[in-house]
Amino acid sequence: MEPDSKEQMESERIEKQTLVEADYQSALARWKKLQARVDEAGKLQSQTMFPLGPSRVARFQRLKDQLSEAQAQVDVAFQRRLDHGSSSLSPFLALVERDEARSHELQKLSTELSQKLNEAEALRKEVEKKPPPPSVDPVTQDVADQQQMKKEIKELHDTLKEVSERVSNVENSQSAQEGEVREMLQAYFYDCAQGETKNIETQLSELSTWVDEARVANARIEGEQKALIEEKDKEDADIRDLLARVEEHEKNHTKDKNEIEALSAALSAYREKPVSPPSSPFDPETIVLDMEDQIKTLVQNAIRPQIEDSRSTLTEDLKKHDSELFTTLWSKLSLTHKVIAAVTEATKQPPAS
Repeated sequence: MEPDSKEQMESERIEKQTLVEADYQSALARWKKLQARVDEAGKLQSQTMFPLGPSRVARFQRLKDQLSEAQAQVDVAFQRRLDHGSSSLSPFLALVERDEARSHELQKLSTELSQKLNEAEALRKEVEKKPPPPSVDPVTQDVADQQQMKKEIKELHDTLKEVSERVSNVENSQSAQEGEVREMLQAYFYDCAQGETKNIETQLSELSTWVDEARVANARIEGEQKALIEEKDKEDADIRDLLARVEEHEKNHTKDKNEIEALSAALSAYREKPVSPPSSPFDPETIVLDMEDQIKTLVQNAIRPQIEDSRSTLTEDLKKHDSELFTTLWSKLSLTHKVIAAVTEATKQPPAS
């Protein structure tokens, strides 16, 4: 297989490994971000004094679902990474090693070229300083020397040409390899930056939603707290009112107790006091005369309801009796009335002639 084909295959393999590694790093970064957010949300949930609303509970569940999905993506990317035999730095290290090998080869060729040039210069100086042998014809010697010189110069030119071509190939290959490395690095960092940007945008959107929900929940909590404070103030006022009433009741109770004790003492003293005889003899008639008006009033008040009931009953009985009497008498007198009317009518008519 030709070296160019091997280099192309190696370049394609490294590029594929780089893309696989970029996918793995992007999935791993997303998983780390989601894991941090889930941990933070769980910590806030454990520290809050009030139960979370339905929207925040659903939001937390969505975060956990996204974390599970990101974990699955990381597992798939890691398996692909193992299948391609790639580590996080292996593609770039391989490229660096290849560049270093090419640099060493270029230095070796440059050193070899310098040696050849030095050898050519030394050979030229040696030829110039070497005197021609006396036994040989000068013309023949010059021709032989020129042929040998041309041969050595031709070999030197061939060597220089070969070295120059190899140096040119190494430089071109190194430039192409540097371009490939630069493109792969740019693609890798661009993909990472793009994924990070999307993650940041998603996080900002989710954070904005979270802040709005927290603001609504905070307003609701403040309203509930205000209502609780007002209710507590009202209860405190009621308690103060009740305490004042209890205190007043205790004062009245103490006053009533003192009055009852005083009356009890007076009653006991009155019972223990002997009855003194009247200053004048007892006269019932005088007492009756003195109490006549009071007795009349009491008797009237006592019998008035009974009299009213009796009068009402008697009135109803009379009305009922009158009605029954009228019905009975009218049934008997109606015939008499009719006879009298017929007689009266007959008497008014003139006699027949």
